[in-house]
Amino acid sequence: MGSRVDFYLLPTTIVSDTFKYACRLAEKSYLNNHKTLIWAASKEDAENINVGLWTFKDISFVPHQIYNSSESSAVLIAFKNAPASGEVLINLTEEIPGFFNHFNRIIEIVPNQPEAIKHSRKKYRTYRENGCELVSHDLKNS
Repeated sequence: MGSRVDFYLLPTTIVSDTFKYACRLAEKSYLNNHKTLIWAASKEDAENINVGLWTFKDISFVPHQIYNSSESSAVLIAFKNAPASGEVLINLTEEIPGFFNHFNRIIEIVPNQPEAIKHSRKKYRTYRENGCELVSHDLKNS
């Protein structure tokens, strides 16, 4: 079997809430000693996640940095180039990165927006076709 893919279906339509949830999941991953990559759609998104990891929670510390091929951290944020592999991939883009199968677990965060839901359905089919274990978490009803 391939990687495990978790889809988190958010009740919110606000992009910043999606980033905050990504920060929470990155913190959880870090606390479980998993090397984590947050894959962002742009440099601006990567910088927003970088700031978010410092500010999403008053008492939290998540060692992180924007990816540079010569550096390493528990949580890396990337938007153009990425490390060859890792344990957890948090994908914040509309597409599946070509290197997804180098990770044990992939996290897809889906805001409650028609376009985002459409992209997530396409991703779901692609992951299924690649033999991934698929799990959905509907946070709209919790």
